[in-house]
Amino acid sequence: MNLREKIAGINGRLAALLCETKQALRGERDFGPEQIRALRDPVTEMDPIMSGSKELRVLQPELEGELDLYKSQIGDLQDTLEKVRVMLLAGKPKCSPAARNSTP
Repeated sequence: MNLREKIAGINGRLAALLCETKQALRGERDFGPEQIRALRDPVTEMDPIMSGSKELRVLQPELEGELDLYKSQIGDLQDTLEKVRVMLLAGKPKCSPAARNSTP
């Protein structure tokens, strides 16, 4: 697997996890420690790549689109996780369909 394919795969996983996180915000699915761990994996995998992304953009310009997509998704993820944090601080014990349905 080449680097472009690896980044594309990570972007695909991250997109799916981001969608699931947004669903949790709407109360359509659970969000807990397992989801945090799942989100951590692609971010951890991309850390060494992103640390050299400036050089990669010069040496391998074909990666620019995938690197830009990752950067965009990370920004969206940060915003979404902040909303989850605020919701949890506001007193919702868990982002889940059951929690949503049990409130009067």
